[in-house]
Amino acid sequence: MKINKFILFVLTSLSFVASFYFVRSIPSFYYSIYSTFVLLLTFLFFNLLNNSSIKYFLSFLTFFKYLFAFYFFDILLQLFFHNINLGELIFYSANHLTSFMLLYVFSRIFYDNKSYFLEINHFIYLLLYLSLLVGILDSINAINFNFLAPSKEIENYNFWIFSNTSGLMEHQISFGISMLVLLSTTLIIKKSNLLNLIVISIGVFISFSRTSYLILFLSFFAWLYLKKYLSKNLIFLIIFFLITIVFFVDFTNIDFFNNLLRLDKGLSGREVIFATYFLIPWSWSDIFFGLGYGNLFSIRDSILTDFEFGLSEFQFKAIHNLYLNIFANSGIMLFITYFGAQLHFYYQHIKKKKEFFQQITIIALIFFIGNFFVEFKLGGIRIISFYFSLILAYMFSTHMINNEIK
Repeated sequence: MKINKFILFVLTSLSFVASFYFVRSIPSFYYSIYSTFVLLLTFLFFNLLNNSSIKYFLSFLTFFKYLFAFYFFDILLQLFFHNINLGELIFYSANHLTSFMLLYVFSRIFYDNKSYFLEINHFIYLLLYLSLLVGILDSINAINFNFLAPSKEIENYNFWIFSNTSGLMEHQISFGISMLVLLSTTLIIKKSNLLNLIVISIGVFISFSRTSYLILFLSFFAWLYLKKYLSKNLIFLIIFFLITIVFFVDFTNIDFFNNLLRLDKGLSGREVIFATYFLIPWSWSDIFFGLGYGNLFSIRDSILTDFEFGLSEFQFKAIHNLYLNIFANSGIMLFITYFGAQLHFYYQHIKKKKEFFQQITIIALIFFIGNFFVEFKLGGIRIISFYFSLILAYMFSTHMINNEIK
């Protein structure tokens, strides 16, 4: 079992390193790490599978049946219905496969030894705290980390002594979301003292990611409710009051909010992405079965005028919305299957108040709200997606321990 634990920690380290900007910006370096990750994961998967009972494996398949149905039918759909290139098919197949293996590896290890869940959370806490410290130093320009971090996309943007930063991550939003994951690990391993929470909040702040701000805000109220510090009605009243203020107060005329939230920037170019998405002539077949991986961008290019095609705003490489991405690639039925399955996992765990359900509530907020503005699906190698797989696997392990799988 010790070798399994060691490999698991190596996989976590590789996932963290592969999330760095300087790694992802060098394809040969990134794919060498990715290949090592997949090989180790495959070895660990088959090693654990070999030592598992058929009953356990069938329970695993039963619990995740809708999620695995998505993976299976998605590959069939892309392979036989859509005209996608081989590279796209291999990439997304690898993503689905790593998700499947990660879920099994995590669940099996947590089932055998429940303490490993806390240990791996503590390890991820240390890794992300390293990224946090690098981010703070980069933000206040104490040390030049340009060789590690991307150049600031919001040029010369700063607030007080802080400027925006990605820390070690590939993008400011990735850094902000990773700080929210750091918050969840902090709460799980019970290191949520006031100083720690302030430092992590600074990490979210210096990302200048409005998505991260929103999730942190909602997580704060969710935590107050779960801890019974505030009633549900009072929280709804406070949020209703804040929303009402938004409608009646022009915050663009208040320099503090205008600068902090970049209100003059709108959705930072997402308006163009979403508008292009809805300008595509969707057929009923496209709605039910999607366009196929990568085809959305080909269709976009075909409908743009010469003038539009020459504008940088239309040369986006990602949709920055996992919901729209899944819908565009795989259609409405698989969209419902993918997100419905995960919503069910989180809902059942939180509803039954299983262990760490309060912390997992925050993780659910990170996944379901964050993916409106980013794309952190299960599978792959990035530390945030890696963590979502870990949490789902933990939910399954707790169900197995309590003999709730039928």
